[in-house]
Amino acid sequence: MGRTKRVRRRKRAVSAESSVDVDGRLAELVGWMRRHRWSGPGPLRPALFPDTGRGLLSRRPLQPGATLVSIPLSLLVSSATALRSELGAALRAARPAVSAQLAVSLWLALERRRGADSGWRPYLASLPSAYTTPAYCEPRELSADLLPEALLSAARLQHAAVRRNLLRARRLLRETSAPCVAGWELSEEELRHAWVTVKTRAMCVEPEEDLGKRAVRPQRR
Repeated sequence: MGRTKRVRRRKRAVSAESSVDVDGRLAELVGWMRRHRWSGPGPLRPALFPDTGRGLLSRRPLQPGATLVSIPLSLLVSSATALRSELGAALRAARPAVSAQLAVSLWLALERRRGADSGWRPYLASLPSAYTTPAYCEPRELSADLLPEALLSAARLQHAAVRRNLLRARRLLRETSAPCVAGWELSEEELRHAWVTVKTRAMCVEPEEDLGKRAVRPQRR
């Protein structure tokens, strides 16, 4: 029965894949990435899994050392992306120095604010509008009566981090004369969304000057 159940689940995931392929935001994202020299998803395909929702499915066995995903560095968002933007001068001049987390979060918040005018709109549109991390717990939920102690502690720490960095970010924006931030009063929700986006999607990449792409590979166990 165990093998039969796995086969059925796999079939359901494959059958659900077509519904993901025609998703407008995903189709737009794929087209945008291809226009920026992305060669395609390789062995992986988008799929909807019954238990976990949207994810990636491989249609063939994967071998250790095989490339899973190869993405041009120009499509990776990093602190260098923020420093090259209109916020770059303010970020470099900030004292004490701004963390990479805050720099990328500010850049993301600014690009979301641009809306359709952002060159990164297809990527931004693919992001969740909200998250289920402790930082998104509502104030009424930050009570020991509602949450386990470990989750309550994490939620309070994440809320405090967002608010602390919100004050720093607002001060930085007030001190810059960049036209892109004129009249912008960064909200807590804007920074929270950007902050959690970075936290849930970032990975460490060691820069190599002669490397045009960065690959994520399966490891031997």
